[in-house]
Amino acid sequence: MSSAIFAQTSQSVEMKQFLDNQKKTFLNANTEVFLLDGTCWTRAYGEKEYCLTPTMQDINEYEARIHQKDNKENGVCKSKFHFLKVEINDKNKKLLSTMNIFVPEYVQNNVNVYLPEIDIDKLIDANVNFTYLNDYGKQAFSKPKNEEKGAKSIIWSDGFETNSVPGSNYFANNGTTNCGWGDVNCYQHSGTWSVWCASNGAACNACLGNYVNNMDADFGISNHIDVSSYHDISFTYWIDLDLNNSGTNDEFRRYDDLTGGGYTLEFTATSASPWDGQLWQQVSVDYTGQSFNYYAFAFAFSSNWTGTSYGVYLDDLELTGTPSVGIEDIDISNQVNIYPSPTSGIFSIEAENIEKIEITNIMGQLIKQIKVNSNKNTIDLSSQPNGIYFIKVVTDKGSAREKIVKE
Repeated sequence: MSSAIFAQTSQSVEMKQFLDNQKKTFLNANTEVFLLDGTCWTRAYGEKEYCLTPTMQDINEYEARIHQKDNKENGVCKSKFHFLKVEINDKNKKLLSTMNIFVPEYVQNNVNVYLPEIDIDKLIDANVNFTYLNDYGKQAFSKPKNEEKGAKSIIWSDGFETNSVPGSNYFANNGTTNCGWGDVNCYQHSGTWSVWCASNGAACNACLGNYVNNMDADFGISNHIDVSSYHDISFTYWIDLDLNNSGTNDEFRRYDDLTGGGYTLEFTATSASPWDGQLWQQVSVDYTGQSFNYYAFAFAFSSNWTGTSYGVYLDDLELTGTPSVGIEDIDISNQVNIYPSPTSGIFSIEAENIEKIEITNIMGQLIKQIKVNSNKNTIDLSSQPNGIYFIKVVTDKGSAREKIVKE
């Protein structure tokens, strides 16, 4: 990110925090993500500058768009990603928004972004000034220190010994011509099972010796994980990559959702990655210094059409965090009044010295977050579908979690 990015901003507190994060010693992990004013900035590996990556509601829709001009026969892969430094003005911001890159108002002059070739072509056609950052994101990552991780509590984990993919806990887009992602018991980091990106024909019987080719699929967790009682969240997973490095590179992608409102493409690996061919590696994504309410992840894999590779194996996923202890841990449910319930959409919340109200749906997605300083607040959910919603009310005395029904 350009140093001139901070020329104009009213977000003084957030900006100071952002600058402080920029000065920190690089985290012992492959990625650092910083959330500023609802925008996720990613710093890949040990890079000095943050970049913006695509944000979307529907991963499957986004994957379909960026692959629409891929040409198997001619080896064209317009979905391949590159890091760029793009000149910023109002016209360019508007164009980038059509590519799922949303540049905040406080960005000035230029910004680093992560885009597939299909969108880079649009920049060229529009005569946008940009330069390729060919060396960005190619540093080798360091494994997380076990002693640091040990100080945290496990919020969620899965070694795929009892849960299947896709199954009830995971969604999957496996396409029409390949088997997509599935469980295998022939190769794992621990236990008996892991998850592999399956492919066509014999490769659907996924074991070493069967190859991936000509496929594009993704999977992710079905429901967001509640992390509201933790801070300094870390998401770790074990991965074994064998990617094709001839013709058009295979691509592995990871998406994160920190807000309950949409996914952000946070990382892509190709055969240029230092992971490739290194057997099982542990990857840790750290959100040090941050607190958020919900977390979700998704993975995607695309293979090229001219070679073969074993693809991607994943195992032993784990989400950890440091428990938050404070005033919000005191239950004040008997001091909070929410009415009417059921409601047609408009209802009131009463309690002394309300500071914050958070509303989530039954899927764990954050619908509203309101910072207030009053004893009574009127909430309008008229635009939301009927169903069950959960209300978290935070006051200066503690917090309460209540349920309300909209019908």
